[in-house]
Amino acid sequence: MSESPQAAGPPPFPGQPISGTGPGVWDPDFFQNPFPVYSWLRDNDPVRGITWPGPPGRAWMVTRYEDVHKGQADSRLRHDLTAFLAELGIPEPPAIGGDVARLLGRNLTLLDAPDHPRLRSVMSRFFTKKRIEGIRPRIETLTDDLLDTLAERAGDGPVDLIKDFAWKLPLSVVCELLGVPEEDHELFGYGTDASRDQGATGAYAEGAVIAVERLRALIGEKRARPGDDAFTAFVQALDAGEFLDEDEVIAQAMLFVVAGHETTVDLLGNGVHALLSAPDQLKQLTADPSLVTNAVEEVLRYYPPTDIVTPQYTAEPVTFGDVTVDRHEIVILSRASANRDPARYPDPDRFDITRNTAGHLAFGHGAHYCVGGMVARTEGRAVFGRIFDRFPDLRHAEGPESVRWKSNPVARGLVALPVELGEPRRPEPRP
Repeated sequence: MSESPQAAGPPPFPGQPISGTGPGVWDPDFFQNPFPVYSWLRDNDPVRGITWPGPPGRAWMVTRYEDVHKGQADSRLRHDLTAFLAELGIPEPPAIGGDVARLLGRNLTLLDAPDHPRLRSVMSRFFTKKRIEGIRPRIETLTDDLLDTLAERAGDGPVDLIKDFAWKLPLSVVCELLGVPEEDHELFGYGTDASRDQGATGAYAEGAVIAVERLRALIGEKRARPGDDAFTAFVQALDAGEFLDEDEVIAQAMLFVVAGHETTVDLLGNGVHALLSAPDQLKQLTADPSLVTNAVEEVLRYYPPTDIVTPQYTAEPVTFGDVTVDRHEIVILSRASANRDPARYPDPDRFDITRNTAGHLAFGHGAHYCVGGMVARTEGRAVFGRIFDRFPDLRHAEGPESVRWKSNPVARGLVALPVELGEPRRPEPRP
């Protein structure tokens, strides 16, 4: 496929089709409802050549479940785009954010073997089922505390459930897991406000610098006063030679914060929106709270908080269906499209908390499967199992069609979620 025409000059916005008919992706309107576009692509052009702002000037968007599932476990698809540029003999462009951006680029999601399995091994030792189950009561307490705070505002008009609730819970959880002192928690929410709509901004980069400096100081503090937290485990792994240097420790900690915070904010906001938009499903959930586990999985399938896999490149030719993508091409695997593929899920555009969601790709598949998925699921169960009981009359402030989604090719979530709380129900006494 290397003979396909390359876009002349930098495209005004990546995602326009290289040739042929049909819709582009990543237009401003696309972000508000990408699923009709994905449906067309799956049916007509499942491996779509689209413009790409960097070399080689194009990328291949893959949209069918079978292909996306296979691609995420294919070692011929590589994640280290710095290595890709080096193979092409192209100097790496200056990073937005300079040294801090290069440091953050050393996180395991952007690396391949041997670095990826080495770093993942360290992180996975912390995310055990026993540990996550052990923090479940704390997550439930944090959820109840935030719902109590919301209840104090009942009757005062609409509240933004993203800013006033969904943003706060995952930040507290991830910072407590990491072992960040409470007075520093707000420092580590640096990226989420900026990325609600436009992705990386000056404010995002400035906040990242502050967060990195705080983590660098925290390394010494954890050596002096170790705790039962992730950052202590990372520092001890550094001292044991499992990390190459302090920058690798900080890169994984920042990934821990960003991935554990923003994607869970989106999971919570997307889930409340989906349930409020489907009254029949919400009624089933409130009548049978045991459905909450499957409800979380259906939210993840229906509105995955990560739309696409981080762009990858082909180290060798890779075939998807009847299309072969040549070596040294960019490949974009759409999880959101795969999760709505009718070949995998019957009636996929229907939100159904009783469906079999097995195999959904919200957290990926293969070697890069999300190590923190259990934490996000635990937060989702705590929220969806409590918020509608506490606020039985919760509803959209202006109707479900009024919400606006982030203009972000990677992260799918709401810019804001204005709701009317209604009259809160008195909570059960806590044990």
